[in-house]
Amino acid sequence: MDTNLKQKKILMKSSQNQKMKDAYTAFEKNLSTSMFVCILLVLVGEIIYFFALKKQIFLRKEMLAYILRYIVSPFIVNMICWCIWRLVLVKSKDDFARALTALLSMLFIGANILITHNVLTGLYAVLVVVPFIALVYENRRITRITFGATVLVYAISMVIIYFWSENLPNRFVLNAVAGASAISIAAVIVFHVERFTIRRKHLVDEGYQENLQLQKDARYDKLTGVMNYAGFLAMIECFLSIDVKDNVGDDYIKVVENTPIQANELPGDVYLSILDLDHFKLVNDEFGHDVGNIVLERMGKILQQYTGNNMQTARFGGEEFIIVFYRTDYDEAMRTLKEIHDTFGNYYFPEVKKKLSFSAGLAKFENGMTLKELFNKADQALYHSKNNGRNQITVA
Repeated sequence: MDTNLKQKKILMKSSQNQKMKDAYTAFEKNLSTSMFVCILLVLVGEIIYFFALKKQIFLRKEMLAYILRYIVSPFIVNMICWCIWRLVLVKSKDDFARALTALLSMLFIGANILITHNVLTGLYAVLVVVPFIALVYENRRITRITFGATVLVYAISMVIIYFWSENLPNRFVLNAVAGASAISIAAVIVFHVERFTIRRKHLVDEGYQENLQLQKDARYDKLTGVMNYAGFLAMIECFLSIDVKDNVGDDYIKVVENTPIQANELPGDVYLSILDLDHFKLVNDEFGHDVGNIVLERMGKILQQYTGNNMQTARFGGEEFIIVFYRTDYDEAMRTLKEIHDTFGNYYFPEVKKKLSFSAGLAKFENGMTLKELFNKADQALYHSKNNGRNQITVA
């Protein structure tokens, strides 16, 4: 696989990871904002309830104690949890720490609300929401820690309610058991959802890798390891000012080959070379196609060694290959082409008991040229090389 493709895959993976990280960051910010709104709503609800209950509280001392216990203290605790959460969200670069802080903060805020308003039966199951939120991160360790913390926080909350409440709420034991049952049921559901999520993620990743492999198989020649003509056209398409994605088959090829290319759409000066292995038909006829494949494979390996940021290669078909030089000048393109020519020409093939060679034509892209015109220009130079004794490079 050429260096440029590897770099593209690395950049693609890095971009996908960054997008996923940004999505989690946005999720956590929205979650913290929603939790802040919930804290304010609880505060407003408690204040409204206080004024509704005010007529039943005769002593000023009782009013202050009520405000401190049921309004001020819970709000301060909730805001401390929320501020710690927000601080970690802004400052920390550790995704695991950010996720765990968010989940634990929600647990403590939920437990605080439950302890403060323990007479409300529905709140005994409020903590089960947090383990389900943990599933969003698709991280088994986060889910396990969150669920363990949920059980612990719930148990501590029940102990606090039992000893802290002046008047133990009616049906406290029943509520506590119902809450514990809800957490147990949540554990079973979370366990199965987590298994499914992990399995689904694995299948998605597997499908993604298979898709990458299919794309590679469709655009790369298996024998030589360089791009095939379809892959070459896909690369050229990136430089065109028109969208040809909807074109398929012969129509697609015609559109790409016959669309004029503007110089400002290309990465610097561009040179195209067509290579043709000399007397390759004789190799096939005399030694067989298996030996011919060995020769083609060797040519592909040599081309891959030179393929990089300013050069791409492809198999044009049969014993012909294409080299595209870009972001370079004539001297550099010619030097590289000669190196490839010498490297291949100096290689001894034991299967045929001799060295082989290739002929090449080199042409420079001119503004407004179509790919077909550039091919014809390079092909004419190649034709001159073959008619002039082979084993040479001709510049158009």
